[in-house]
Formats: sequence, structure tokens, C-alpha cells
Amino acid sequence: MPITKFNALLKLLRKAISSYGRVNKTKAKEFDERLRKVVDTYNTRDKLVFTNEVVADFVNDLSDELLVILKDLEEDKGSFEKLGITFEEKAFYDILVKVRDDHGFPYEEEKCLALAKQIKELVDDKAQYADWATRDDIKSQLNMDLTILLYKNGYPPEWDEEVFEKVMEQAENFKAQGSYAYATARV
Repeated sequence: MPITKFNALLKLLRKAISSYGRVNKTKAKEFDERLRKVVDTYNTRDKLVFTNEVVADFVNDLSDELLVILKDLEEDKGSFEKLGITFEEKAFYDILVKVRDDHGFPYEEEKCLALAKQIKELVDDKAQYADWATRDDIKSQLNMDLTILLYKNGYPPEWDEEVFEKVMEQAENFKAQGSYAYATARV
């Protein structure tokens, strides 16, 4: 049954993306957008024009697209090893690369990798307190230290608040979801 297969894959992929989003919010958003496109295609099919055979082929093709997204997600989850960084550091690396690419400024891959490691160390240092996310003094110190770290590393070449906000959002997501334990257990 093509529609049953599609729905099962859809649920599996949504769960996988949600789980990945606890650690790497940036990449999870990208995979979620790809998933939404497939779902939109499924939802906007013209039910009156298709025969049962055409519908089955159409839904099978969409199921194949879901499988490709799932495969890509699994590859992305393991890509940190090829980069020589940890699972957690890759989340910060992905933010740095995405913002660099979105804004089109030059910043070498090696510098992104090194900066991602430094950001993770900084976040780990500040987030060692259980109540760090609710304590304004710790969050303010993290904000200041992160600003200095980014500035010292020349990222971005011209200051952009978006970079800072995305890194802070990932830092808060990273620790608030308990993803550190999840990611460490995964490695």
C-alpha cells in the first residue's frame, strides 16, 4: 500500500528530524524544509485526475524522496567524523558555515572548524551550572564572552547581529534539550 508506506516514512522522518534538532537546530531546519516540500507536493496532488495506478506511482515516488532525505540526514549526522570535530561542535560549525554562505563573506573552512571548537568550549564552560539558562548573570557573561570570541576571530568580517543570535540560540537549544548527554551517548 503506497499511502501506508508514505505515511510510515513520513512519521519516521519527522521523528528523526525532531531528534536531530535537539542537537543541531540549523541542519534540522534544512531537513524539515525538504520534508515540507514533499508533503506539500503530496497534499496538492489533483485527486480527480489520477487513476489508482498513477496515484500509486506518484506516492511511491514521494516515498522515494522521503528515503533520500532520511539517508541524507543519517549522512549528515555522521559527517562530524570526516571534519575531525565532535557531534556537538558540528552544530556550531553548521551555523557558522550557513551564515557565511547566506551573507557571502569569505571565511575559511579551517577557521570555521577552529571557531566551532572554541564556541563549544565556551558554552560548556558557562553551561556547567544547572540553572544557567535562567540566570541572567551567566547568560550575560556568555553573551559577552561569545561576542569577544567572534570579534577576535574576525567572524563575521563586518559585525552582524544574526550570527550572534543564531549561535546563542543554538547554545541555549543545545543545553536546554539535554542534547549534550544525547550527543555524547551517540558518539
